[in-house]
Amino acid sequence: MKALTLLLAMVTSALGAEIIAPETSSLGVPIVVTAEVALPEDCRVAYLWEVFEGVSLIAIGNGQQAYIWAAPGDHKLNVVVAVVTAEIDIQTATTTFLVTGGSPLPEQTLRELVTNDQAALLAEFYYEWSKAVESVSTTQGFFAAYGESILGMEAGGGMEAAFLLIDLRIEALIGGEDRPLKGALKGSLVAELSAVSDEFGGFDPRPPAINAPGLNVMMFEESGDRSTLPLDQLMVITNSSRDVRGAGGGFRLYDPTHDDLGNDMAHWREAAARTREGMPWVIISSDRGSYEGPLPATLAEWRELLAQYEGEE
Repeated sequence: MKALTLLLAMVTSALGAEIIAPETSSLGVPIVVTAEVALPEDCRVAYLWEVFEGVSLIAIGNGQQAYIWAAPGDHKLNVVVAVVTAEIDIQTATTTFLVTGGSPLPEQTLRELVTNDQAALLAEFYYEWSKAVESVSTTQGFFAAYGESILGMEAGGGMEAAFLLIDLRIEALIGGEDRPLKGALKGSLVAELSAVSDEFGGFDPRPPAINAPGLNVMMFEESGDRSTLPLDQLMVITNSSRDVRGAGGGFRLYDPTHDDLGNDMAHWREAAARTREGMPWVIISSDRGSYEGPLPATLAEWRELLAQYEGEE
């Protein structure tokens, strides 16, 4: 048996502890449990949750609620509530619950468990957490805030199973007992959260190279130098507009020496102002990321590059 989460909170309000939890839940669906207790005025209260093999727990907020996952089967959950006034009143409660379903650990990768939209959401979520953990000082402080943030998300599809796998990885890394989150332990947690973000496809906090939704391509050339270009690369330039617009994208072919973008949309003017390291040059931007670099040398290479940024992530 392992004990998780001893958290103190100032409360106001009178006694007999009870655990509020669903009797039956499906595998992979996060379960929220609550320790209900009548409290006297001007007291402090501490909640100690106890879980057994096959159950994983993250406390929420002051510890009165917890977020749990469990393997298929019957399970028991205990809570010890310490109510502190002039004396200490210890109350306990026990409940049982059933989890239905097959194997507790899905065989798919994190990315395979979720939709494209969910992957993008989770990549950003875990990227942000890899940064936010820097300000957290204890493991239980992390679990409390992390659990609460998960509850604020609209889960669905395979997200519950993904959360289960991630929770098991985090708990294996930092354990369930409360301890300072610093040094190598904090660094390991930051690295793990970053790795999770990457497994969902990664998140780039920078705006796209062309700051507009969907696929957009801006190609740069010195039109007076076309006669010096290899024929294969010239074919890239002459086919580029059709290729991009055929994929539903926006396109601009820009000659910095002769063309004026003064009346064009802001995202094209901003793209044109970005640093270039040669000519001909191309910027490709979409929900899948951005490319900025030399124009591919052949039509086949160009179309292979463009295909990496077509469609929704």
